[in-house]
Amino acid sequence: MQKNQNKNVAMIRQQASEIVESACNSKRSQKELAKIYGVSSSSFTGVKTGIGSVSLNALCNVLNGFGYELVIQRKGGD
Repeated sequence: MQKNQNKNVAMIRQQASEIVESACNSKRSQKELAKIYGVSSSSFTGVKTGIGSVSLNALCNVLNGFGYELVIQRKGGD
């Protein structure tokens, strides 16, 4: 069980870093990014990964351990 959990954590970290990097490097609007990552653009509360939806707060916590900062900022409604 532990081994499988570690694999999931590694997968989330990998996907999360890719998502954040592409968001950082992207000139796309928040609405477009929301569509790409399958989240609501008005709340932008989650990012879909291979093992389900992960909240941006959770992503932020994971990534902060790797020197990433989450730069997707919430804007008022659509």
